[in-house]
Amino acid sequence: MKENQAHYIDEKSKENRPFSEAIKYDARTNNPLPGAKFALYKGIVNGTGYIKDYFPMEGYDTDVLISGENGVIPLIDNTLPAGRYYLTEKQAPQNFAGIGEDLVFDITAEGEVVLVSAPASVRLLTNNETEGLTKYCFKINNSRAADPNADLTVTKIVTGSFGNKAKDFTFTLTVDGAGAEDTFAWSKSGESQTALQSGGTFTMQHNDIVVISLPKDTEITLAEDNENYLTTFRFSDGEAEECASRQFVLTGPADLTVTNTRSGIIPTGIAGSAVVSVLLFIIPLLPITCILYNRKRRRYKPL
Repeated sequence: MKENQAHYIDEKSKENRPFSEAIKYDARTNNPLPGAKFALYKGIVNGTGYIKDYFPMEGYDTDVLISGENGVIPLIDNTLPAGRYYLTEKQAPQNFAGIGEDLVFDITAEGEVVLVSAPASVRLLTNNETEGLTKYCFKINNSRAADPNADLTVTKIVTGSFGNKAKDFTFTLTVDGAGAEDTFAWSKSGESQTALQSGGTFTMQHNDIVVISLPKDTEITLAEDNENYLTTFRFSDGEAEECASRQFVLTGPADLTVTNTRSGIIPTGIAGSAVVSVLLFIIPLLPITCILYNRKRRRYKPL
């Protein structure tokens, strides 16, 4: 194919065998894709046909079979002897998804390449433009990986006559299965912060907004030290729940609104501020009241 000619690393037959190679591509841009790691396995004949060998062929593991800047995977060429082969993508380049299945192919005694099975993203191209030479090329496309993370936007609200809107409330983030090396990017009121780890803490005041990038399909727990405030957590479009922690699983961007309320009401039903005012007025008057009462009793004491 003319559009792929520039990517063939050689046009000469080796040992009178057709030329072959495998090239890694970005499926969206059609550009060569470096950094993909592969391993090549030999097919072993059994009673029903072929099975994949348990170990990669010596010298054909992920330390060697890494696609270069031109996308070419080393050694997947016409130096391979006749037989059945299983090419396995072990690690896709960053931000790309792997092909998911083995690329299975045969090489005949004449050096011809026959595609046995492969994912839909793999094509076997042939080129016969040079007389007497057939060139085979596996075009292996990788698609961009879906973002494994989603943003959780946490909004903080403090209400009530006794709610302290300048107070810092401490939150603890727990991510199920996260290791010591796992970190989670986050920002507070639009400013990037030092990455969080599972078990890490951060603080929020009234009207603060925190955005955390967290893994999808993973149980997340966010707990608050609410210091005896009445607390509700409202996850996305759900109902507000009275609690001090919330567990959830992200499948996409989500919102969490945490509301702390302190109204100043004590069990008597009297506002706390009113009680304090009355006590501050009454306590200093108690000695005076007692003196006046005693004098009144003496004045009207019967003869």
